[in-house]
Amino acid sequence: MNRKHYSLLMASLVASVTLAQLPVALPTSSPFEAPTSFTYTNPITRDTAIAMRDHCMLKVGNKWYCTGTSEPIWTGHNPGVRLLVSDDLIHWKQHSWLIDASKLPADCPYNGRFWAPEIHFIKGKYWLTVNSGKVTEKDPKGMDTHSVWLFSATTITGPYTLVNGPLTPQYNNDATLFEDEDGQVYLYCSGNGLFQAKIDLNTGKLTTPIQKFLDKKQAGYPNWMLGGIEGPFVIKRDGTYFMFFSTWTRGYEVGLLKAKSPFGPWELASREPIFGTRKKGYRPELAQEGGYDNLVFQDTQDPYSETGHNALFEGPDGQLWSSCHYMMFEKRAYPFAQTLQPWEPKPQMGIEPVRYENGLFYIDGPTFMERKVAYLQGSIGFGSILNTAKQLQRSQALAKAQANPKAPTWRAKGDQKRTYYFEDAKTNVPYRISVPSNWDGKKQLPLILFLHGGGSNENTYLDANNNLLVKLANEHGYLLVSPLGYQGAYGNSLRLPAVFDKPDEALKMLAKRTPDNDSTNRLSEADVINVLELVLNEYPVDRKNMFLTGHSMGSGGTWYVSAKYPSYWKAIAPMSGPFVQASTYPWESIRPMKIFMTEGTKALPSLEGSRNMFAWMKNNGFDVTYKEVDADHGGMVPLMLPEVFDFFDRCRK
Repeated sequence: MNRKHYSLLMASLVASVTLAQLPVALPTSSPFEAPTSFTYTNPITRDTAIAMRDHCMLKVGNKWYCTGTSEPIWTGHNPGVRLLVSDDLIHWKQHSWLIDASKLPADCPYNGRFWAPEIHFIKGKYWLTVNSGKVTEKDPKGMDTHSVWLFSATTITGPYTLVNGPLTPQYNNDATLFEDEDGQVYLYCSGNGLFQAKIDLNTGKLTTPIQKFLDKKQAGYPNWMLGGIEGPFVIKRDGTYFMFFSTWTRGYEVGLLKAKSPFGPWELASREPIFGTRKKGYRPELAQEGGYDNLVFQDTQDPYSETGHNALFEGPDGQLWSSCHYMMFEKRAYPFAQTLQPWEPKPQMGIEPVRYENGLFYIDGPTFMERKVAYLQGSIGFGSILNTAKQLQRSQALAKAQANPKAPTWRAKGDQKRTYYFEDAKTNVPYRISVPSNWDGKKQLPLILFLHGGGSNENTYLDANNNLLVKLANEHGYLLVSPLGYQGAYGNSLRLPAVFDKPDEALKMLAKRTPDNDSTNRLSEADVINVLELVLNEYPVDRKNMFLTGHSMGSGGTWYVSAKYPSYWKAIAPMSGPFVQASTYPWESIRPMKIFMTEGTKALPSLEGSRNMFAWMKNNGFDVTYKEVDADHGGMVPLMLPEVFDFFDRCRK
């Protein structure tokens, strides 16, 4: 930028203008969507062709993906690692084989059982754990060499590349991954007990020895674990680490451990299983062989023999759900049908919502009747429940109702502080615009909408750094718009530390949402669209050259508003605020846009998230560029603003 012209630019008019202070009639239809519901009946799948055990799900965009242990489980050659896909969590079909056993070479060291595969999204990549060994003539199931193998891919559908394996020097199974807040990744698995270790994903090597920390006959632990324990899955909530695990002693049940450290010491969060089915007639030969056939317990009143090996995923309501396999009990009591249908002897998919209350997780069920879960559905999983089309309609109506072409400030030039009456908030709300001082009053203007950071207002960034933002807009010829974003974060519920690739932090933040702050966030989002439509109704804006940028909380708002209202924007420039939940963000909405991400190398709370987000977007074909400057979170703004304007200039050409 040519800074010698700053003294001339300061001649811009600064006017304090108030538009239509009185309430106006708006469309009566509310932009808030009514509660919706999700209806399901377990088992979800009822198909022998896609029968699996150990279901592990992951939501990516608007689809759910699922992998698990394919049939045959115990005998014969296992076909590999299957990937299922669904648009609605109810209707499932096979997408592909992530590992097709028929295409592996004869000497492949992991061509055995392919038990309990899981997919985790960590550090911008998808990581597939597979538990398998080498099939030989002496070991036709590959169990002597059965251990954990690690694969990675840039998309959930693959292709997956082997990173390393076997990861442990012994029999281990049911591997799962967990990334802590400091970026350290942990591997947990089973194998005649539960085990743990740190792992470096890039090399696929354990950085600490694999350590057994819980045995099925651990002193002081209850007898419902005696048969065996397996299937760990770890999540962190409110500073506590929780591990779900399964046991087949009395049927197939899910227990819950907790600890203050990812390496424990672990203890039972509940002395009883938090979920599962119990049947006295379940695999009696194992009970006799294991010496626990004398246990006294009551059968659960459900038709299942197994409901376990669970994993957590994001459900249709944006909250945690549990997935696992459900198997029908062949000796189920009346009133359940006494004859099994062809699909019933096979393991099928089951899902249930998860509750977190008073420091403990709960899973109701297992259910077998139709259930309806009511929730508020927004256009974006982490955002508000404003309906996009209805909000646009209301904002455009407001702009027309409050327009006053006869006012002396109509289409004024210069730096202007304005207000409008916000009916939903029942108050006058300020906003600020800056119109190039050399505008001829007729030519269409390119527009930049700027969203401020937390703790600021519509004036803070425009006044900072000797009015740098206003001067840049004037020099480059942009109509600059800065809304207040009434008391909220522009519709986005995520802030620090819930940066990209931190799903646990995002879920914790979403769990703390209240009706009051949800209402404020809706008003904040509506305010942004109101102000934008007020300006569009007054000034001749070049609709093909509209741009969105913001810093920190405003960066989160940039990601959110661009995806929910994509028809406005040609390009976006979020600065130091990667507040996006990867699994729920509607990525395809922003794919047509050019994106310029910026960050400060000393902005440690968001730096890693920005780097991971850029890498993920680049790998997935987005038109995105990224730049870092040697500055902290706030100090990067004046250093990057000139480059943001240069980026928008290039996008106009």
